Amino acid sequence: MFLTSSILAPMQRRQLAPSKSWVGVDIGRSALKLAEVEQVDGFWKIIQMQYAPICQSGVWSSRHLAGSVLANELSQLVALTPGWKHRQAAAILSLSAADYRIMNLPNSSVDEYEEMIYQELVTEYQEDVIFEYWEPEEELSDTNDEITSLMVYSVAHSNANAVGTGLERAKLNCRVLDGLPFALSRAIVMADPAARHRSTIALDWGYSSVVLLFLKDGIPFYTRLLRGCQFQVFLEMLGKEFDLDERQSWNLLRSTLAHQESSGEFRSALNKRLKPIVEDYLKMVSKEVTRTIQYIEANTRIARSEHVWAFGGGALFRQLTEPLAETLQIPVRPWELRLAEKLDSPLHRDLVPLFGPAAALASLKRWQ
Repeated sequence: MFLTSSILAPMQRRQLAPSKSWVGVDIGRSALKLAEVEQVDGFWKIIQMQYAPICQSGVWSSRHLAGSVLANELSQLVALTPGWKHRQAAAILSLSAADYRIMNLPNSSVDEYEEMIYQELVTEYQEDVIFEYWEPEEELSDTNDEITSLMVYSVAHSNANAVGTGLERAKLNCRVLDGLPFALSRAIVMADPAARHRSTIALDWGYSSVVLLFLKDGIPFYTRLLRGCQFQVFLEMLGKEFDLDERQSWNLLRSTLAHQESSGEFRSALNKRLKPIVEDYLKMVSKEVTRTIQYIEANTRIARSEHVWAFGGGALFRQLTEPLAETLQIPVRPWELRLAEKLDSPLHRDLVPLFGPAAALASLKRWQ
């Protein structure tokens, strides 16, 4: 069974349309990602994908999402690529605008759990909130005769409404606002169906948050936010070294992709200047990843993963993934999925690791 945060759906009053897939909308802090997928002969492939940077657009103000600005950005993004097949959508918000935690609560009824969780979250958010909770695996739970450990995923009600409103104004009907651990788990199973039967690790190497997720038999088992490791930190380090803003730093990194045309002399000189920055940044990331893996291995009987699936901006650059793999002594594999023939180009293939959550959201209708 795959858990989805359907409680977080802002448009629940509508009936689900009988479409075979949806548009997946990944609302990050630095970019919007849209994807459509289809399944043929048991294999998933991406048939539409679109990306737009939104750092300076006004979509985000601190942790708050502006529905009207989101609608404008989405409308422009959909218009860039003709041929979107569906108007039913599932969305996800950056984990930096949501909350994922373990709560240890006195053994109570379902209604009492919901009230205790709600009161704690409202006190912290200082506004109305929606959430979903479940009991974690017994191996990592502090549950005893008096205390129950619950995993809680929550979003400010204003942000959930902004997602529903923004998508609706862009003529996309929002059916589900999903949680990142669930989207990543489906993305991995889409790429590797055998993950349903083994332990797996996902590293979502995002702009504003880095999330390490452990899956057991294809289901989220343990999730940790690696604070201070976000890709934005790396871009800032590059900016100081090369006197660039974030967008210029991103473009500089893009020039180092394997399929980017550039002279060997230029690439060598660039990599020489990048190396100490990469090393300093990876020390922080590898320390937190290693510490978390050691905790899981010491406190559970979960089998060691054969490799780490990497998503997000950090997964695009072998200058990051290859040294991290050497440090962890576990292969780090950028997430991948087949592309429709019209998308099968070096540029699109390079960007596929950005679209894992969006592709998983697009497939969500099939999982229900």
